[in-house]
Amino acid sequence: MTGEGAVALANALRTNTALTNLDLSGGNEIGDNGAQELARALTENRTLTRLDLNDPTMTLSAVTTFALVLRDNRSLAHLRLRSLCGSLGRQAMVETLRRNSTLTELEVAEDDLSDERGNLLRALLQINREGLDVDDAFVFDLPDRVLRLGPSAIVEWLQRRTETSRTKSWWKRWVPWW
Repeated sequence: MTGEGAVALANALRTNTALTNLDLSGGNEIGDNGAQELARALTENRTLTRLDLNDPTMTLSAVTTFALVLRDNRSLAHLRLRSLCGSLGRQAMVETLRRNSTLTELEVAEDDLSDERGNLLRALLQINREGLDVDDAFVFDLPDRVLRLGPSAIVEWLQRRTETSRTKSWWKRWVPWW
C-alpha cells in the first residue's frame, strides 16, 4: 500500500463500525503522510482494537502523531510499529501511556527497549494490562536506579509511592497538624 492508499483507508476508518483488527505489515510503504492520516483517523474510530503498522518508511513525525492521538483513544489495545525512532519517540509514548490505560501491548520490531526509557514503557504497559491504580504524577520522579532495575521494579515503586501519597493525603484531611 502507498501513502495515497493509506489516506483512503484512513477516511474509511473514520466511519468504520465493524473492523477491529487491521494488519498493514506486509511490504507497505505508506510513509509519514499515510501514517499520520491513519493516526488521525483513530480520533474518530471507536472500534479498532489492533493495528499492525510495521512500515519502514515512518519517521519520528509519524510516531509522535500516533503518540498524541493515542492519548485520548480508548479502543486501540495493541499497536505494532517497526520503530519508535529513538529516544524522542520513546518519550512521546511514555507521555501517552501516562494518560492512556487502554493500550496494553506495544510491539516495536527494531527498537531495543532494554534501556531506562524502554523499561518505563514496559512498566506502563504492565500497569495497563494488570489494571493497576498508580498516580501517574510519579512517573517522572523515578530515580535512575529504579529505572535501571526493570519494569517490575518500576511498577512496585510506583505502587508504593502512590499508596504512601494517598495515606499522607488522608491523614492531612483528618489530622490537621500532620
